Amino acid sequence: MRRFLSLLTLLWLLALLAASPAALANGRLPASNYIAFAPSDPSFIVARVTFGFLLSRDGGKTWEWACEQAVGYSGLEDPAYGIFESGTIVATLATGLRVSRDRGCSWEFAPAPVPEKYFIDVAVRRGAPRSGVAAISGYAGASDEAGAALFLSQIWATNDNGASWTAPGPPLDPTLLVDTLDVAESDPKRLYASATRGSGTDLRGYLLVSEDAGKTWIERTIPLDPDDRGPYIAAVDPKNADRLYVRTAVAPDKGARLLVTSDAGKTWEQKLKGTGPLTGFALSEGGERIWVGGTRDGLHTASTADMVFTKKSQIQVQCLGVQGKSLWACSSEASGFVLGVSKDDGATFESRLHLAEIRGPLTCDPTTSTGKLCTAAWSKQKVELGIESNSGPLVLDAGWVPNPGPPSPTPVCKCGVVGGAPVGLGAVLLGAATALFVLRAGRRRR
Repeated sequence: MRRFLSLLTLLWLLALLAASPAALANGRLPASNYIAFAPSDPSFIVARVTFGFLLSRDGGKTWEWACEQAVGYSGLEDPAYGIFESGTIVATLATGLRVSRDRGCSWEFAPAPVPEKYFIDVAVRRGAPRSGVAAISGYAGASDEAGAALFLSQIWATNDNGASWTAPGPPLDPTLLVDTLDVAESDPKRLYASATRGSGTDLRGYLLVSEDAGKTWIERTIPLDPDDRGPYIAAVDPKNADRLYVRTAVAPDKGARLLVTSDAGKTWEQKLKGTGPLTGFALSEGGERIWVGGTRDGLHTASTADMVFTKKSQIQVQCLGVQGKSLWACSSEASGFVLGVSKDDGATFESRLHLAEIRGPLTCDPTTSTGKLCTAAWSKQKVELGIESNSGPLVLDAGWVPNPGPPSPTPVCKCGVVGGAPVGLGAVLLGAATALFVLRAGRRRR
């Protein structure tokens, strides 16, 4: 199916990870690639990493770790996280929508009637953070008469901090594969979703627009170039519901594009083209300025009034986020930090995290999933991070990313476990073939 890694690429990646003594137990080297802020508590921040997530209760001064198993996933899956007004965290998994009501200690599935299906994105309304939406989109186990895959895609909404969820409308067109979902802060009934239809040279991009909070949808075309693998919503202007920003997903050796519409997807303009994937995007809280960048292109910024971009820094951008007047970035130790903050428009960054500075597992009651699973796993995790090791910190800790593109489908594989038995070629082939069709685990990076 489209946008899955090719078998040859996957086999190469699995072999490399299996042979690497620095690889983590889930087969990946540690990196940060997503950050989310609590809308009503500036001290509460969640940062996604390739070995779970990190949580700060003091505005990023200190960080604690929660393991993947506590949330309910493993492997190469990268959940999207949303933080609601009460501090409730929602994570989108291939097995369903997971909710933590105690800031990361206990996790459970969203209550019925929410299905335990392929949730791919979540968006919290910044102006009304008790409410938000989440999207399901995954293979429905069927194909049409021409043999094309059909998908189950549906939007779910909450108005009580994730305590209950309802589907405002029926499932979407089954020929569409939805990738991202967002809300318009200035119009509570306006929702957007990005999607694709077709495959190969016939791959087409779409913006789905709802003006009635998800009951019905209008389908509009997003123009894709031959190198584009799909469109991903980066942000909706907080003051103008018709204006939104879209990044295209590309292969690691291709240049992604930033597209802008000011009429809810009726027309589009290309405003920037990178030399590689654009892995980070941030919009100021008032919508006046944007920042965008990648591991190849560094960090660029522009006023949304003229969209004239200026390069501000050569840091390796892996995600971007805005909190008040502060610009946050996920990067690598080659840039001087794994998580950093800029107060001067991105020209310089102050480090807020090196991997060796993670304090330990999240402080939780030992009867919770995080308290039980992550405390037990920390002794091994801290060695893999180089926090306690005879060889010191990992040289390749956050700077080596096998596919540093915008969120794109990646398969799950548990090959190459550190300390495990050697993985034979037959097992790798079987795991790779299975992984190609099990799960698309990529998530958007903001």
